[in-house]
Amino acid sequence: MFFREVIGQRAQVEELRRGLRSGRLPHALLLCGKAGVGKRLVADALAAAKLCDAAGDEACGACPSCRAFQHGVHPDCEVVTREAGRRDIGIGQVRALLETLHRKAERARGRAVILDEAERLTVEAQNALLKTLEEPPPGALLVLVTAVADRLLPTVRSRCALHRFGPLADAEMEEYRTRAGDVPAGFPLALAAGSPGRLRRLADEGLLRARTRLLDFLAAPGQTSPFDLAAELIACAASGAAAQQDEDDDQRERLRDRLLLVLRLLALLLRDLSIVSLRVEGASLVNCDLSERLLEAGGRVAPDRVDASSEACEQALLDLRRNMDPALALEEAAARIGGLLAGG
Repeated sequence: MFFREVIGQRAQVEELRRGLRSGRLPHALLLCGKAGVGKRLVADALAAAKLCDAAGDEACGACPSCRAFQHGVHPDCEVVTREAGRRDIGIGQVRALLETLHRKAERARGRAVILDEAERLTVEAQNALLKTLEEPPPGALLVLVTAVADRLLPTVRSRCALHRFGPLADAEMEEYRTRAGDVPAGFPLALAAGSPGRLRRLADEGLLRARTRLLDFLAAPGQTSPFDLAAELIACAASGAAAQQDEDDDQRERLRDRLLLVLRLLALLLRDLSIVSLRVEGASLVNCDLSERLLEAGGRVAPDRVDASSEACEQALLDLRRNMDPALALEEAAARIGGLLAGG
């Protein structure tokens, strides 16, 4: 809940702190950027600072308001995200939020709302927000957080002050690894593409095993059945998806998310394989810890077949995002890639 806890995003954080200091912070903000780069952490820090009794540009952490915020019981702070078992944030949730927002604040610093995963708002829910975004109650702050700003209506985006969050630099990712303490020292940071959230998710024993199996498959095409591999990877993803006892729809959503990660790992392995097979000098491998095995595999595969395999992987990613059955998307990708690399 503190700006000082945010790694990277210095320009965005400083601009928000200036707004707090000057008293000219916009009443509606849209924090957008790829998943896992710190948007929600910044939103929490901003809401905490706005509600803090000290009225500075950083939450003090000691006042009654900050203590209530830390425990998630501040009466003037609302966090809205999709309900368990639902894929969207519906108009009912937004109407309940607006009713609360227009009540008098219980403390002196007004109200703060964080609308997380704002891209999940239905069109009706977004339209219900418009008037409040344009004419908010006195002292209200609305912070929309999204990884996919294009899914929001232009009329919603135009009523918010936009803050774009980019991927973290290598040094910042290394700082995150040090702070987190649960990411293996040899884990290649490049896999996370500047996203601490993705790094935390990828540094998972099940996904690390999946990466090894994918490389086995690419290094010796034809020796492993694509359907057996797909079944194995789905089982790996499902074991992680079922780690929490949620509604069935939530587990399906988590399974889809983990399979997207598996396919992204496959895409990065194919990217490295392409570099090796083309003998691109000076290009660095994302999977640098597997460089020897990639070099060995790349010497046996024609570059054009690797490129075609990459296209198949990207198509599977697209299919999965379009809600194609996860098992079918993965099986089709594995079968096509296996056939291409084996010369079929």
